[in-house]
Amino acid sequence: MRGYFGFIEANSQILSAKINHEIMVLSGIVTFTVLFFCVFISINHFKSKKIKEKILPLIADQSGESSPERGDLDDPMLMAFVKDLVASAQSKSVPLAPLQTLLAKLIDASVSDAEIPNRLLVAAEQLEALRASLANWHDGGPGHEQICSEALACVDSGDFYSASEVLRRGREARWMFPTATCHEEAEFYAREAMIDHIQLQFCAAAQKYANAGALVADAGGNDAWRFLIAQARELCEDGRQFGTRENMLLAIEIYHRALGLVGREQSPLDWAETKLNLGDALLLLGESNKDSKPLREAVEAYLAALEEWTLDRTPLDWAKAQNHLGNALQRLGEQENDPERLRQAAEAYRAALAECTKENAPFERAQACNRLGDILAVLGVEEGDGERLKEAVKAYREALDGLDRKLVPLDWATTQNNLGKALETLGESETGTGLLHQAVAAYQAALEERCRDLAPSSSWATTNANLGNALVEIAERENNNAMLEDAASAYRDALKARPAEDSPFDTAKININLAYTLGMLWNRTRDRRVLDEALDAVEAALGLINQIGAREHIPTAELARETILAAMGHRAEKAAAA
Repeated sequence: MRGYFGFIEANSQILSAKINHEIMVLSGIVTFTVLFFCVFISINHFKSKKIKEKILPLIADQSGESSPERGDLDDPMLMAFVKDLVASAQSKSVPLAPLQTLLAKLIDASVSDAEIPNRLLVAAEQLEALRASLANWHDGGPGHEQICSEALACVDSGDFYSASEVLRRGREARWMFPTATCHEEAEFYAREAMIDHIQLQFCAAAQKYANAGALVADAGGNDAWRFLIAQARELCEDGRQFGTRENMLLAIEIYHRALGLVGREQSPLDWAETKLNLGDALLLLGESNKDSKPLREAVEAYLAALEEWTLDRTPLDWAKAQNHLGNALQRLGEQENDPERLRQAAEAYRAALAECTKENAPFERAQACNRLGDILAVLGVEEGDGERLKEAVKAYREALDGLDRKLVPLDWATTQNNLGKALETLGESETGTGLLHQAVAAYQAALEERCRDLAPSSSWATTNANLGNALVEIAERENNNAMLEDAASAYRDALKARPAEDSPFDTAKININLAYTLGMLWNRTRDRRVLDEALDAVEAALGLINQIGAREHIPTAELARETILAAMGHRAEKAAAA
């Protein structure tokens, strides 16, 4: 048996008999350069404080060399990081200074250590887009080439403020020329907004896109719609990053306004794109507020987009909309506890996978496989359907095939954890231990990336608890004491990682599982040390259960304590007799 309690990871909570729903929304297709690849791998070795206090100054030196008196040479890993970074940058002609500035801004924005690698990669991609936009921007205005050159030089030096000022002065200088157009001024605003966005100043970027839209509103054409969409996206990003509900609501309002600029009959594809963006904003609102109403509206928006983004006309856009539809249906099914919504979500993901290949949309495919696996695992557990669980295992493995461990290690680890849960659940219904051993391998792989310093403590704790459960199951079937020792170690690691106050009930469950495991070890080895630790674990569990008022679980914990005390009394009697 697995012990008194089992663990299953699901977003920000742990649910009995459900498979993990902790899914990180993946970025779109990213072209990774050697530089960013190097940054990603190396950044995993350093905590934010170290990045800020040591790595940033060394990057600023533009060299892997530092003097002994600086005190940095005692850290060979740090020096290797800087040298690799500089060498990669030089080989690709990528400036280091703006990358340094962006990394510092991520740290100053209190981005967690676990998120820094992915966020830095996204910021680096945005930096490349900004540089390309400035380098390739031609409008024929007076002094335009010099303006672009100066702005680009400021960006390459990491001075984003000065780059914005160059563009602002260039925009205002146009007011002196009667031939200057509103569209030209609007394009200045758009590039200033890109600089704001890359610095996480999403509201400022939204305002600049709003200014650009107002300038071209009377001229007609597609530009006003384009700037409105960009404004709403910035507001959504602010809501996503900082939880500002008001900006999510404002974004939804702006998307509705944008629909009025692109008639469905005249511009069906732009209309469909607007519907998709509207759905994304509604989905974000529904997820952040645990509200089903905007989720249902998001489903309607995605279905509307699919009426114009058809499989025959725009297959990749059709697949993207199916993927987003699946996201909304999945969240709706979770919030309303509706298995039918989950089945509909699974069908949407399957539809997306029919068009998203590893070649044309690797991240979208991995995302769809991952979420499909989550749904199939949940339905398989709830309906006792082993075939669904087998499908979930297959989906998770396909997702892993599309995730580059070196580029997205925490996403890869999450999928390994989910694969482990599906395998473990399947293994419980079989007499052998082959699937359980596969589950253990998956959990151990996840822990290689969910290292305690980088992954959220809840993730580290959950995977260790899952590992402990699987090891106990194997130990019981194989009469393997070493597996019990390993299980106890996994539970101890889980308890070290998760502060009891953060999740007292989950911590209590781990303590009881540890006590159960130690009790089995004592039965087999009669090692006196384990009973004391087992009693401490049960007492800790009882204290937490009493603290949160979950009295229905007290009998289980008290029975465990009585069993341990009886064993301790038996041990004392034998010692006295000896």
